[in-house]
Amino acid sequence: MLQQKVILILMINRFFAAFLVVLFFGLTSFVVAQDNDNEYYEAFLSAADNSSLASRLQQAGVQVTGNYDSFLVVRVNNNLSPAALAAIDGVNHVTLAQPLVTCSDSCRYYSRADLVHQGEGFEMPYTGNGVIVGVIDCGFDFNHINLCDDKGETRVKAVYLPLDYAGTAPVVNGLTLPGSCYETPAAIRQLTTDDASTTHGTMTAGIAAGAYRDNGWYGMAPDADIVVCGMPEGELNDVRVANSIAYIADYAKRAGKPCVINISLGTNRGPHDGSSFLTRVFNRVSGPGCVIVVSAGNDGDDPVCLHRTVNGADDTVTALLSGYRHSKYYSGTVSAWSQADIAVGSRLIVVDVKSGDVVYTSMNTLENNGQPIEISSSIDGEFSSYFKGTVKLNCTLEADGRYSNDCELDGQTTSTDYALGLQYNAKAATQLTVWTSQYAFFDRHGFSWADRATAAGSISDLAT
Repeated sequence: MLQQKVILILMINRFFAAFLVVLFFGLTSFVVAQDNDNEYYEAFLSAADNSSLASRLQQAGVQVTGNYDSFLVVRVNNNLSPAALAAIDGVNHVTLAQPLVTCSDSCRYYSRADLVHQGEGFEMPYTGNGVIVGVIDCGFDFNHINLCDDKGETRVKAVYLPLDYAGTAPVVNGLTLPGSCYETPAAIRQLTTDDASTTHGTMTAGIAAGAYRDNGWYGMAPDADIVVCGMPEGELNDVRVANSIAYIADYAKRAGKPCVINISLGTNRGPHDGSSFLTRVFNRVSGPGCVIVVSAGNDGDDPVCLHRTVNGADDTVTALLSGYRHSKYYSGTVSAWSQADIAVGSRLIVVDVKSGDVVYTSMNTLENNGQPIEISSSIDGEFSSYFKGTVKLNCTLEADGRYSNDCELDGQTTSTDYALGLQYNAKAATQLTVWTSQYAFFDRHGFSWADRATAAGSISDLAT
């Protein structure tokens, strides 16, 4: 077996009081070969009649990987653009896969795990025996000591890797999923990790079902079988999570056991009202025999949400930002949603935080006929005086009939004297909600003319 170094530490859970935490290092550097899918993109399709649409999608070279009545999950060759996909007869709307980020934090003490294992207050002890714990994440060591039994054999019964094509493609409900699954002890012993750059998946799986007891700390369900779905951290997205949920639920059904699926991932993008596609997958799959657990409140203490009514065309909402930990670095997405079918426009501004002067203003997306705007220091000389990198603005009519407005940030200001900001407007009055994260968080910089953010509404879209 690979030599491994394990440190188990106690941490406080801010979003689901369910598990023990395990922090470790020493993963081998060999990584399971995975495809980054540069030739494909993934999406959800809204459709009125999935049955008649399937043949037309197949003729267009579109692979259907999930069927949820009013919408489909698909994998599409880049030769077919999203616009061309949306033009196929029967396709009502195309929503491209959205990225997710890792979230995990927990504590045995506050979850009273020991009392549950001892059966105190119950008719019997509960340790996960007879249950499958599924974990969708990144950075798994599939044969880690904390995921093994007392004989040193891994308790991981199945692995699904959406971007690996060295194994057998899983078939769920008659549909072939992208990637490979491994369901024998011999095959799983040959696996190392899906992502050597992070240990988040092994930590989370250990929290949920770790069984290493020599130091007295172990997971919530140390006697459960484990099924993991892993991919590199930079390749996490909602479509792949939807496919992973389908795989785990199908494996549990084949094994004749109930399952709990843990998803310590989240996003501040989305409508935050339960209408996003992944939350609809949760609703469709969960029920008797299948419980889905998601991280919810990593941003619960932080002002990452701005609520404001736009009072017509002459009103402007101004959201000033700071970079990661008050540095010059800005990354991630600022996501704004209208509460009505009213298009919201946005423009980027740069503010001198010493004087309060707006020193740069971009075009507004409404002025660009709703088309995306890319602002890059490599082609905009004025912008390059204040920021090195790229900012993208995009206004989209979503599947639920509401408008979203995303700002993608990647770069740094030339000085801490400058801060980025966003200004929103609409053609008519509408309620606007804007979400961001610690990678580019709201900061008024002491200016009363900037709108104030709050922690109210900071829950992840996946938990709504």
